[in-house]
Order: sequence, then C-alpha cells, then structure tokens
Amino acid sequence: MLGAKRRLLAISILVLGLTTFFIPLISTDPAVMGTGSWSLWNVVAAVQNGTLTNPPNLNFIVIPGSIYVLMAVDLLGLCFSTLFSVSKVQATISLIGAWLCLVARYSHLGQKNWELDRFFYGRIPIGHANSGLLTTWLLVVTSTLFLVCLDATLDTDESPTSQRQSGQFRDAPGVLDAEILQQNDEVPQTHRDPRRLHD
Repeated sequence: MLGAKRRLLAISILVLGLTTFFIPLISTDPAVMGTGSWSLWNVVAAVQNGTLTNPPNLNFIVIPGSIYVLMAVDLLGLCFSTLFSVSKVQATISLIGAWLCLVARYSHLGQKNWELDRFFYGRIPIGHANSGLLTTWLLVVTSTLFLVCLDATLDTDESPTSQRQSGQFRDAPGVLDAEILQQNDEVPQTHRDPRRLHD
C-alpha cells in the first residue's frame, strides 16, 4: 500500500505527465500552417475542426492518447479509491504505460515516421515531423512512477542512517552511566573504616 508520501509523489508525477498533452513536443520541419511545434492537443483539435485534412495516422493519435487516458484514470483512482493506492496496481499501470510508450516510439520505426510525415504534409511529404520528444517525456513519467511504487523507503520519516544515529544518541546516556560505574569500581579504597579506630 502506498503511504502518504508516495501517494503524493505519484499524484504529482501524473499531473506532470498530463500537462505534456498541452505542451508542444511535436516538431515539424518545415512549419505546417505556420506552426513548427505542435502539442497533441493541437493535433486533435486540428483533426476535429478539419484544419488537418490529410488521412490521420490512427496509431499516432490513439497510442499516445491511450497513455493519457491511462494516466487520467490512475490520477482519479488515487484521489478517490484506495484500490489504486496498492503498490502492485500502480506498478502494473506504470508498466503498461511504459510499454505503450516503447510501442509508440520504436515499433516499425521507419513506417511510423513515414506515416507521421504524411499526416502533416499529405501523401507526398515535403517535410519531416518528429514526435520523439513527446514519447520520451511519457516514458520518463511512467518509468519514474514505477520507481516510486517500488521504493517503500520514501514513506519513512527518517532515512536508515538518521535512524541509526538517533538510536545511538538514545543509547548514549546508558553507555555513559555504565562507564562511570565501572570507573568508580576501579578507584582504590583509601579511606579507613571508622569503626576500626575504636578497636
């Protein structure tokens, strides 16, 4: 089960990941419709309003879009359901997201680049489009979420080193008392017994 700190970290990572949907991480060279940088939000909006009339590459939109849907569901689950606070559930979700990122980035790489160019420039591309920065950011977000789910020490208030040091300080008074008693026992008894003076 995720503690308060790991849960807060996971929520922060997911919020950061969702913001990349609106950040222009897709580049086009030369610029398309006067824009050289596109966010996935801009791409979806352009397809919806008919600005981009070229045949859309469904893989280009669906695979990254599914990652954002997964992160949104995970964020809502962490906020409103204890089931999503289970470490194994979070680890599984982050692994699925990382796998989708790798599919979007490396599966049939040459064909994907060609289809992405056609998406922006038409059937005979006159430029090049690159979505590598977008998939890299998504991969970083999902991988970081996976590492947070595995590291249970993030939920502890103190690091193991500080705990050992504090334990040593707590034990120090007892050790000092024992040393003082030992020193007292070793001091020679030089005083005379008063009762023997009357013998």
